[in-house]
Amino acid sequence: MDSLAIALNRLDSIQSKGQLVHFDTWKIGNLKGVEVQAQKFSSENDSIVFITLRKDCGGEYYYSWEDAFIFQKELPSLYEAINTIKSNLNRETDHNEKYAYTTKDNVVVFAENPGKGWNLKLSVDAHKSNAYINLTTAELDKLVELLQQANNKLDEIK
Repeated sequence: MDSLAIALNRLDSIQSKGQLVHFDTWKIGNLKGVEVQAQKFSSENDSIVFITLRKDCGGEYYYSWEDAFIFQKELPSLYEAINTIKSNLNRETDHNEKYAYTTKDNVVVFAENPGKGWNLKLSVDAHKSNAYINLTTAELDKLVELLQQANNKLDEIK
């Protein structure tokens, strides 16, 4: 079992023991309707910190919040994937080309060039069609800034 799966199991275990838990949320910022939060979840004997991306995936008449977790150990790989995507955005193609990076909790950073220029997206759930936002390169940079700020907050609250 990898460390991220262990962290998810710990979070589930803390939630299901029938004991008092404490949940702290710090709002870091918002990117086109996706709220970036730093969170700490604690019980009597354990605690875990993580980043949450939160987006309303509901319809016209109702809210349906989707929360996706990103753990600190995932951030270096996510940053590397974003840098790879950014390094290819000025390259033209004569065919359909895609890049997609998916975290353990199905957050997806996606880039596609159907031969006419690159389109960027961020999704908080790879399995829901309305869980994404379109991004510009500047907004992709803003996402990285927000994740770095959230990571700094996690270091502070551990």
